[in-house]
Amino acid sequence: CNTAADSRGLVPGDVITAVDGQAITTPGSLTSITAEYHPGEVVSVTWESISGARHITSFTLGSGPAR
Repeated sequence: CNTAADSRGLVPGDVITAVDGQAITTPGSLTSITAEYHPGEVVSVTWESISGARHITSFTLGSGPAR
C-alpha cells in the first residue's frame, strides 16, 4: 500500500504508543484520541518498531476508514 504510514516507515507489527503526547494503552484509546481530530489536521505520532526502536513523526490525517 502507498499510505502516509508507509511513507513514514510504520509497518505491520509496529505499535503506536502516543498521539500528540497522549498515551495509547489500548486499541480503543487510539480510536478515542484520533476521533478528537479532523481530516487535514497534523498530529505527532510516537511508535515502537518491532525491533524495539522508538520513532516520532508527524502525520496529516486523512478521511475515511483505515485500509
